[in-house]
Amino acid sequence: MSPSLFFGVAILLMFALGYYFPGPTVVTPPWPFVGMILMLAGVAISGWASTAFARADQAFKAGRAKSALATDGPYRFSRNPLYLGMIISLCGLALMMAVRTPWIVPPLFAVAMDLLFVRPEEKQLGASL
Repeated sequence: MSPSLFFGVAILLMFALGYYFPGPTVVTPPWPFVGMILMLAGVAISGWASTAFARADQAFKAGRAKSALATDGPYRFSRNPLYLGMIISLCGLALMMAVRTPWIVPPLFAVAMDLLFVRPEEKQLGASL
């Protein structure tokens, strides 16, 4: 399962939780608007990371060995800006939804990305350098 597919499933899960088990409203305006800005910022970070990765002649395939280390663009600041952008987007979506239960998903998504993708990629990168 790819990180993008996990991201899509996380979004669907957030909508399902917000619709079927909304819980109390936890934020009021202008916070949903701030959530929209956060969500767009996360998408922008992921897009920037994808572009920088492509410039480093890397095909983004999660879990596959990389032939070079990307160090430009957002990779100067974070080792995993694609995943970071996804997490920021999920937090923005949770703010936009304004209820409590969707907030369960972003930390679970972060842990899943770390265990299923980040750690194996770091191990492969360490072995190839």
